[in-house]
Amino acid sequence: MKYKVKVFMSTYNGEKYIKEQLDSLLKQIDVDVSILIRDDGSTDDTLNIIKQYKKLYNNIDFYYGENIGYKKSFLHLLTNDFKVDYYAFCDQDDVWKSNKLIEGIRKLEEDKFFNRALLYVSSLERVDENLKFLSMQSFKNLRLTIGAEFTRHRLAGCTFIFNRKLYNLIKKSYNIKELNCSHDKLISILCLASGGKIIFDKNSYILFRRYGTNTSIDGKNILKKIIKEKEKFRKNKNENSNLAKILLNYYKNDFTNDMYKRIDLYANYRTSIFKYIKLIISKDIDCGFWFYNLFIRFVILCRCF
Repeated sequence: MKYKVKVFMSTYNGEKYIKEQLDSLLKQIDVDVSILIRDDGSTDDTLNIIKQYKKLYNNIDFYYGENIGYKKSFLHLLTNDFKVDYYAFCDQDDVWKSNKLIEGIRKLEEDKFFNRALLYVSSLERVDENLKFLSMQSFKNLRLTIGAEFTRHRLAGCTFIFNRKLYNLIKKSYNIKELNCSHDKLISILCLASGGKIIFDKNSYILFRRYGTNTSIDGKNILKKIIKEKEKFRKNKNENSNLAKILLNYYKNDFTNDMYKRIDLYANYRTSIFKYIKLIISKDIDCGFWFYNLFIRFVILCRCF
């Protein structure tokens, strides 16, 4: 019997590449795939392409709405209760190798504590818009800790495969109005905070397109990263501490005692000089990349974490 997998895709003006991506999803081997798409207010031919695929394939469903941005759009996809074996996120412009899902599921199936939240993540093959190989993104010195996620989220949501335990945690997040967090960062934090496990695979089963209109800063040089982070800092002061407060408010009963204490520190570090210093010197605040580790401590020093 094949594993049933629900793939969630949010689209926006993706007419150029979406056919290739949908074709690669439909070619997944050894799994029973169903695809749910939410179009986030596209103004090009994306929606018509999706409608054409829907007519051809009964395992594709879609709906559309106003443009709310990719963060909310992905979370909106999770509001229904889909009873399948595994779930996955998908971007509109990549190409998946035919064994992407089954290889991730095999890794998840090896876990001995299957009743906990589980999240599979993999490396990426970075390619240009014509699928020409650029480099392997293997997330050097990656840290799979709660502190790393609050320092800098480095994992790629398009590689995520997760179990029902984690799905049940994440699906109520769309209704948290004050939440402003990407779906991939949020699910990583919830997995770890609930006592779950992130399983990283150094192999890649995805062709990850990089081109001029991508929103990610992946692959850019240090100067561009500094400019990008400076702008992000200006717009999103107190982003991490606010997120920690929201998580404590809505999910505290789902967290382990140790994780609750850590997130409470992130949320309330400004309430005492002891907590302030404790956060600055914390070894947990480490994503494995010196630039972001240094920058986040500057943010903490400014009391804007």
